[in-house]
Amino acid sequence: MPVWYGGREVKDFCSEELVGKSPTEIKELAARRGLETVDQEGWIRATTNPRMSRHTCHLKLDAGNVQSAKAYFRF
Repeated sequence: MPVWYGGREVKDFCSEELVGKSPTEIKELAARRGLETVDQEGWIRATTNPRMSRHTCHLKLDAGNVQSAKAYFRF
């Protein structure tokens, strides 16, 4: 099944080894891939466009580092 409109970039980013990285490292890695990040309490969301993209990578933070990463597609 093809992934369109930034989906491949988000999935590839989210499948990297991100657990244990700091928010600063995550933001740098995302920026290098052309993704934008949005900080939320306890989470970082990486996407191609925070207002329009249906593809997102949700990174759960705990004790200041990433504990898990999961790619989502919104319908």
